[in-house]
Amino acid sequence: MLDDLGQPMAETCRRVGVVAESLGLFRPSYPHLRRFLVERREEEKAARERRRELLQIAADAYLDAMRGFRVNAYEVAARIAEAGH
Repeated sequence: MLDDLGQPMAETCRRVGVVAESLGLFRPSYPHLRRFLVERREEEKAARERRRELLQIAADAYLDAMRGFRVNAYEVAARIAEAGH
């Protein structure tokens, strides 16, 4: 993967530039690539948060069911619909 969250965006830009040149393409400029990376990283962060919320909803429903509590499917569905917002 070219974009490593543990590395600065400048390193990702260098990696993308090397790959682009090896494919016979122009190197993208740092400002253009940075704009793209910021948006992509924000989308990935939102997706990770949504997955975390969905796992928590599933764990809550599972624990309630295992304890013998009634699990209201409408409440679970509403929580799922709100996850990530």
